[in-house]
Amino acid sequence: MTGLRTIRATATFMGVLCSLTIMATVPVGAAVKRTPDALRIKPDIVLSTPTVARTGVLADGRHQVRLSATVRCASSAATVSCGTFKIRAERSDDLGRTYTFLAEAGIASLGSGGVALVGPAETRFFDDVVAAGNTRTYRVTADSSSMVDESNEGNNVKTVRYTATGCPGSDLALTKVQLIRDHSGGALVHVWVANRCLEDCTASIVYVMDVSEALDGGGLGVEQPIGTRIPANTEVGPLGTTVAPGRATGNLTYTVSIETRGGPCRETTTTNTSCRVTLRASETDRTFTCR
Repeated sequence: MTGLRTIRATATFMGVLCSLTIMATVPVGAAVKRTPDALRIKPDIVLSTPTVARTGVLADGRHQVRLSATVRCASSAATVSCGTFKIRAERSDDLGRTYTFLAEAGIASLGSGGVALVGPAETRFFDDVVAAGNTRTYRVTADSSSMVDESNEGNNVKTVRYTATGCPGSDLALTKVQLIRDHSGGALVHVWVANRCLEDCTASIVYVMDVSEALDGGGLGVEQPIGTRIPANTEVGPLGTTVAPGRATGNLTYTVSIETRGGPCRETTTTNTSCRVTLRASETDRTFTCR
């Protein structure tokens, strides 16, 4: 009987010791995280740098522009989604000191694509009008209503600026004329033309040469087609190869002008479409800068 009581006492003591050991490993009052919360992977909304592009120019010179904002959802797990959120666009005319609301667009759902180098992306567009000569700053905020619990909340805002420079309509300018003396008299002619404004010039575009000075007051003028379209803010050339009549020796002086005929080309000025050039008797080839 004595041995049996000893065995029972020893077992009881060991049980109490195990209980004390277990209790000592968990501080009193400490909260134990549940496994799903501790291992949950959060997504991150990645906002690319927004862009602004001119889409048109109004008659009063104001620029029609489109702001583009692209977002994607980053996560190491393909099952993780950024879900539903909004993108807000704001604008500022004082270089970003104060902003006013422009528009807001929603993203219904955006998956992450897991560890793919380039995951799914969504782009939203916001249209605006900027006064001529004005610089406007745009601020784009992804998840503007804080609907998504992200791993990084500090990369959701980016800005971009746009300056409304350039004139409305088209402005064709004769920029250069090349004369190459022809051995039989006169000169081979090339011209360069620039459209210095914001609209393409579409028309029958020609250059006309007054050759009277090169022929001592005689002869007919020369007319040469050079194309039907000159894009906005573009210089093109050499164009319109032809031979203008003139004396075989001595100076050759010509007045060259460009003209548009027909078509929707809307020229805002014609003050820079003409150029008077002289190839001296000692010269065989020269390119003249007109404007």
